Amino acid sequence: MRAATFLTICSLFFILPFYSCETDLNVNADWKEISVVYGLLNADDSVHYIKVSKAFLNENTSAIEVAGIQDSLYHQDSLSVFLQEINDRGQISREIHLRRTYNENKESGIFSYPGQYLYRTPPGVVISTDHSYTLFVRNLTSGYETSATTPVVNPVTPIYPGNAQTQIQFWRYSDIRFSWIAGLDAKFYHVECDFFYEEFPKTDPSDVVQKTMVWRLGQYLLSNPAIKEEMTLQINGEIFYRTIVSNIPVNADLQRRVTGIQFRFASGATEAYYYITLNEPSAGVVQRKPEYTNMSNGFGVFSSRHFATAPASLGNESIDSLILGSHTRDLNFIR
Repeated sequence: MRAATFLTICSLFFILPFYSCETDLNVNADWKEISVVYGLLNADDSVHYIKVSKAFLNENTSAIEVAGIQDSLYHQDSLSVFLQEINDRGQISREIHLRRTYNENKESGIFSYPGQYLYRTPPGVVISTDHSYTLFVRNLTSGYETSATTPVVNPVTPIYPGNAQTQIQFWRYSDIRFSWIAGLDAKFYHVECDFFYEEFPKTDPSDVVQKTMVWRLGQYLLSNPAIKEEMTLQINGEIFYRTIVSNIPVNADLQRRVTGIQFRFASGATEAYYYITLNEPSAGVVQRKPEYTNMSNGFGVFSSRHFATAPASLGNESIDSLILGSHTRDLNFIR
């Protein structure tokens, strides 16, 4: 199984009620314990991570400065973080208690790095697509608790291409139709195509460099995540060749050869979709957006996702078009 990946987005939360009974204005409300929680389950992962941090406010220090102090971000070792597995009858089938761990791979930024505290599932724990999961974060000292529930996104079933032996033909003046069966509980799909090729100097064909061009095909929404819906993607073959010439530079000293093609599907549950959508950059005049969370008595998001690939091969006619076609012949593809 793949090693787990996890969401490491963190936010600052400020409580600013404007009230006063005196001449002086105090913009800071009384302190209230609030946890900020991020986690995405994936049934294919061998380990699942949850990030739990504290919302903070300091009257005497700037928020950016406080964000760089590790003790300001994380609870002391007083939290109980666990999952309840819920079957289709609404019954708790087991509890999974997560272990606090220290990770030193956090990327640089405003928030304290490279170290961070995470909560991980014990070795051997398997997350089932047949169950939903409720995450609890409980402070054993103060009694504070926040929680959220998510279904687990099921795997996608590719229809075309269906296997690695499928030959994809991009005809310049006609459309090609890709299709797949959406997994249960998936609200959206991001679909991409990886075009694999190698390039090497004409003077030294042994000096080979492997390359990948990523073609982003778009996002597709499901009207009802509770059913297995067939999804389709129709593309004109001309777009394939125009995309290649837009992303691979002409170089008269190089030759290139196609090595493969595959399609990638990244899907997420409803809560992940809302969180991503509301946090996308705004194109309008109004930049402020509502804060989305599915954590009761807290902030953040707890949801699920899934990744899948559908390998294929590029058909001979399409390779000929790369070699001889008006759009791509200057890229020096050969067989």
